[in-house]
Amino acid sequence: MKISHVLFATVLLSGCGPKSAGQSCAKNEECAKGLVCVADLCADAVDVTRKRATRVQGLVEAHLQREQGGDCPETNKHIPDAKDILDPWGNPFDLKCPGKNALVAVVSRGPDGEPETGDEISTDDE
Repeated sequence: MKISHVLFATVLLSGCGPKSAGQSCAKNEECAKGLVCVADLCADAVDVTRKRATRVQGLVEAHLQREQGGDCPETNKHIPDAKDILDPWGNPFDLKCPGKNALVAVVSRGPDGEPETGDEISTDDE
């Protein structure tokens, strides 16, 4: 199942009314068609996730370089500069070292919040 289908199904099951990108929404309200409420506007959840994951990736890589390698933390909760960055569903990002294309891969568990269920969004996918 494609991520967009999972997101749409999640929104339908939550009972949220339809919203479109750029339309005003209440804080933390989910929007239809794979959109989430960000800064009081509906935004594409996958796009928001990728942008946040890329930001976390840079912060984690900088942290690991400062620590001269060190152990790879399980999530960004353990990285001081990145600990408050969450995916659109309110979860921290999982970290995998090394990533396919970088020092670290940053993974959102997706709308269901569970690992390895097929709706994950990873910096390795780009």
